[in-house]
Amino acid sequence: MASANIKVGGTFRTATGIHVKVAGTWRAVQSGYIKVAGVWQQFWAAVTVAISDQNIIDSAVGAPAFAQYALANTGVASYATINNGSGNIPGEWLPSGTPANYDVRATLNSGSLDGSSSATGSWLNLGTGRAWLVQRLSAGVQAANLTIEIRDAGTLAVVDTATVVLSATYS
Repeated sequence: MASANIKVGGTFRTATGIHVKVAGTWRAVQSGYIKVAGVWQQFWAAVTVAISDQNIIDSAVGAPAFAQYALANTGVASYATINNGSGNIPGEWLPSGTPANYDVRATLNSGSLDGSSSATGSWLNLGTGRAWLVQRLSAGVQAANLTIEIRDAGTLAVVDTATVVLSATYS
């Protein structure tokens, strides 16, 4: 789909949002259409980043446990465990748009992560998939509480934030 461009001071700029005033309140336009040669064509679709709080828990008796939260470079958020299943988180992270236009920062609030996790405390581009995980290969519990922030890589504005709790228990 084509993007909406606006000429500002003699230079065309790509719109990051279109708004209309409805009953005195400015509202974001979610999609825009134009009729070309008798056919309606979409010229605008708002990009929506969506993440929500997650509790990803895995536990087992006499067996390893693993819990992971991931943001793929395809725009899909997912979870994975050894004993409690895995899958995509419906409607989350970037339903449409370009993942490389966004960065993620995971802040470790408490606990500890597995060494193969993506970095914490710094902004990482989402043109590459990122994942954070905990695991137990012997008796005990490993848990982590993370704040996940996603920002627009161009404007640096944070567009969504969530808390992710990971827990793996081997008993």
